[in-house]
Amino acid sequence: MILAKKVRLIPTPEQEKVLRNHAGAARFAYNYCKRMSDRYYKLFGKSVSQLALQKRFTKIKKRKRYEWLNDINAQVPKQASKDFDTARKNSFKKYKNGFHTSYKSKKDLIQGFYANYERLIIGKK
Repeated sequence: MILAKKVRLIPTPEQEKVLRNHAGAARFAYNYCKRMSDRYYKLFGKSVSQLALQKRFTKIKKRKRYEWLNDINAQVPKQASKDFDTARKNSFKKYKNGFHTSYKSKKDLIQGFYANYERLIIGKK
């Protein structure tokens, strides 16, 4: 049974720019969720839900400062917030209070993002 298939992509410079923008948006969304979660915990002493983080992120996309996020597929920040929520839950479950989630850095060698495309259209209908 084949569970996964690995494919090497060789993008054009234009496509590479788009992929880097998506990876940057995923990193931004993850770090934003971490920052908001930390603030919420300091103020109220409890964690904020993933749904609340996603709604908050949708609101900031409408600000002029963050209008560059409108060029990014909506699934990318949504998945980044899910990834943060999973990391936060694992930190409490596996390590109790001895481990905290960290921010994602631009300086990491491997930059990536995940988007679940249920429907992919190539070309014209």
